Amino acid sequence: MPGLLVLAGLLAGCAEDGGAGQGDATPVEGTPAAPAPDPLAEIEAFVPGPGQTLDVVEVRDERGELTLRRGVLRDADGMVNHGHFQRWHPNGQMAEDGHYLAGARHGRYTVIAESGLKENEIDYRRGVKHGESLTWGKLGALRERAHYDEGVLDGEYEGRSGSTRVLGTYDHGVEVGLWTWTDLDGKRTREGTFEGGVRTGLWRTWHPGEVLATEEPFVDGRLEGVHVEYDESGVRRAERSYVAGELEGESREYYPDGSPSAVISYHAGVPHGPQTRWYEGGLVQMQGTMDQGKRSGAWVYNQPDGTRNEAWSGTYEADVRVGD
Repeated sequence: MPGLLVLAGLLAGCAEDGGAGQGDATPVEGTPAAPAPDPLAEIEAFVPGPGQTLDVVEVRDERGELTLRRGVLRDADGMVNHGHFQRWHPNGQMAEDGHYLAGARHGRYTVIAESGLKENEIDYRRGVKHGESLTWGKLGALRERAHYDEGVLDGEYEGRSGSTRVLGTYDHGVEVGLWTWTDLDGKRTREGTFEGGVRTGLWRTWHPGEVLATEEPFVDGRLEGVHVEYDESGVRRAERSYVAGELEGESREYYPDGSPSAVISYHAGVPHGPQTRWYEGGLVQMQGTMDQGKRSGAWVYNQPDGTRNEAWSGTYEADVRVGD
């Protein structure tokens, strides 16, 4: 059926950026006459070049229902989309509605699901995202709101993934300022500041219900200072010291009642120096010294009942037990 063959060929031309079918010519630059800032005015003001003509192509299905209508720019090599572009789902619902300028999306372009819910609505300038960009999920909930400047994220940003919502700001593609992550109830789960795309200052995370979970100090995108961890009740459970993104010095861990459970020394991210762990109640579980991540010297291991673990206790060299 010739009509269906034409339909298949033209639908192949509905690709996002080109809009021309297989074998269509590369978008041809025309000569705009007095370009206007309004995208639709620019399209209306477009003057075809030598050998170019403007046309409108319509495609209908076997029932005679319109499935595609697009303005095109023709030349000797083929045609590209130019002007108003519309496509319909088989149920008659609009599927795509927007405009092209010499083969490139230009102005606001909307894609709609067969259910009638919008999937995305994006501003373009000559095929590049420029302006507001909105994306919705299958159930109609907003998934992303962003602003682009010549294809680069710029300005306020709002995104949603699963049960997490994020709010922040881009400056020419780089994260800047305060960024906040929340759950669907608006309770914070994470928050911190970017400077030039890297984390800086104090970052925090929260357990469900906005109970503080961690405090993390950053300098130039790396942990610097004391990282603190809290449990779901808000009790401090750990303090870890960082220098240039690596563990350095003593890291302390606590039981829910505030008593110590461990004091571990680090150097350049590796256990180094005195190491002690306690059972609840204060009995030493293990105690000794690490040398660049390996046990060295005398180590003591105790059972929960307080008796010495003779199999593990003793003298170590390079993490190997060499004596009692």
